[in-house]
Amino acid sequence: MLKWMRKKGIFILAVLVLTVPSLMITRYAYPCQDDFHYAFYAQETLAEGHGLFYMAMKWTIEYYKTFRGCYTSSFLGYFISGIINCDLWGIRVFEFCSLLFFYGVLYLFLYAVAHKLMGFPRERVLPFYCALLAMFNGLIYYEWHEAFYWFITSIQYLMITSLILLGIVSFSFGLCEEGGRKKLLLYIVASILGFLGSGGTLSIAAFCCALYLMVAVWGIIDRRELKVPCIVMGITLLGAIINGLAPGNYLGAGKAITIRDVIYAGKMSVKYTIERWETFVSNPVFWIIVILLCGFVFSSERQQNRFDFKLPGLFVLVLFGFVSGIIFPAMLGYGYDVYEILMRGNFISDTAFYLYIFIGMLYIKGWLDRKYSTVSQKIVNRDTICIGCFLLATLLVLERDDWDRIPFIAEYRELSAGMFAQYSDFCVNIYRQIEESDQDIVEIHTDFVEQWVCLIGPQFFEGWYDPDEEYGNRTIARFYGKRAIYIYYN
Repeated sequence: MLKWMRKKGIFILAVLVLTVPSLMITRYAYPCQDDFHYAFYAQETLAEGHGLFYMAMKWTIEYYKTFRGCYTSSFLGYFISGIINCDLWGIRVFEFCSLLFFYGVLYLFLYAVAHKLMGFPRERVLPFYCALLAMFNGLIYYEWHEAFYWFITSIQYLMITSLILLGIVSFSFGLCEEGGRKKLLLYIVASILGFLGSGGTLSIAAFCCALYLMVAVWGIIDRRELKVPCIVMGITLLGAIINGLAPGNYLGAGKAITIRDVIYAGKMSVKYTIERWETFVSNPVFWIIVILLCGFVFSSERQQNRFDFKLPGLFVLVLFGFVSGIIFPAMLGYGYDVYEILMRGNFISDTAFYLYIFIGMLYIKGWLDRKYSTVSQKIVNRDTICIGCFLLATLLVLERDDWDRIPFIAEYRELSAGMFAQYSDFCVNIYRQIEESDQDIVEIHTDFVEQWVCLIGPQFFEGWYDPDEEYGNRTIARFYGKRAIYIYYN
């Protein structure tokens, strides 16, 4: 028991090391252009005497008809913006809580899938969690933390991803209950969260449907339930259909979408998925994490169940196809070049990659246990784990000059150097001068600070511009009730 507690303490320490810097960075968050866009619509509608819920519904319907079908994303964007109103500390507290919620739900997701559905021991969940956190905080390119530290994106991507994972937790727990009101309640929660998750961007909706489909199939085969998993899956798909049929989706494209466009987008989605996988496998840190995860998974005992784990190669290929399906809507709407730099889009497809790597390993472990009984546990014993640790140490030594490329290590370095505080103060000082100015047309002269950190840079336009055409300064000006804002760097 004492030995197990010591091991648990090591893993808890690893969780803290991996997550604390990202949570600390939220201390330096600030509003950016799209935050002001949502906030001034909310602000102006509330000033007319309408309630918060009416305001959010009004603009969600308008958004649905004229731009995009993502009803949950737009509703939450307007609703929460109406509450926080671009308040600096409101944004920081929200982003901290949103990220903390995501980390908590991620653990519950692993607990539900690995322990409840797959029968792995409960004490194995924490090591799995450490490996998955290492993917999120050690592999995502440092500049692609947009979903973590940009207020409106934190609402519309990170928060909705958390709701989807929580829905999977409820769905899984419901399948494991024997019956009664608790089981019914868990299915109801799973259905609601599935419907809401399908109301994110179309990429998030695809991600949501793929996860719900896997759990539904598991429930049908392993738990011998057909009716309720199909109902939950149907409600989730209904949300995706409502999202996809929105007239705004087609107005935003600017032209009719042909079969040729669909085929081309599908081909480029597969191409991007392959290229993204090549990016992962060329990163030594990826292999360090994968070796660790293999050691944790394949050295574990697990309870047998009815699921046959047939055709593991085909299953892994299907998971790979699911990632392409997540990329497809953005590829169809924006094109290949845009998706390459669509940071929040990469967050969703990368999240799918990480979770599917984990699920794929669990599936292969189940196949080995089914086909070769306990052979896999004999193959991956203490000796092979020691060999794996030696390989990890070798990789670390070989890559010691590239440690600064690992995101959470770079975060520690830049936090200690005060780089986040410097850039945040630069942006916040501009907002403060705008707010305190009594002029309709505000001119600001300030020293320029280079953006080296992962905080998103506001689209400040330097010098003269046409206030009716330029987006960044115009949204800020409208929020603060100014005619125009001109920024000059010394």
